[in-house]
Amino acid sequence: MTKQEALELVRKHGSLSAAQRASGIDRKTLRRIINGNQGGAMYAKRTDSNQSLIVKALRDTGHGVIDLSGVGKGCPDLLVGRGMSWVMVECKTDKGKLTPEQVIWHNEHRDHGPIVIARDPVQAVQDVSKAVVGKWRNKGAV
Repeated sequence: MTKQEALELVRKHGSLSAAQRASGIDRKTLRRIINGNQGGAMYAKRTDSNQSLIVKALRDTGHGVIDLSGVGKGCPDLLVGRGMSWVMVECKTDKGKLTPEQVIWHNEHRDHGPIVIARDPVQAVQDVSKAVVGKWRNKGAV
């Protein structure tokens, strides 16, 4: 199976787990195909143009921000904290879409805490503020 076929399978079924059940290929093998046979990290080639503005707005409003954009493999761009709460933030431009790797990551991790998709600084601060006080609900399947 090629990487493209594996990604299409995940897209079609909505999650890595569902794709694994439908194909009969074990989860570890599917991940290896998607991430490359070496298992090495896939690094982000660039950050979204609005990310620095979003980071500045969050820091200016008292949030701690850790840049995770270099992690790759679908991991959100930012880890944002305030008080004792942490929120994952994916920065996207107005027309930006999640990559297949991001869709997989979001589907696998949405039950572990808030994941905010931020398209502008004002919206990012509002959504992260909702998330840290427990009023944020992750959307359904990405």
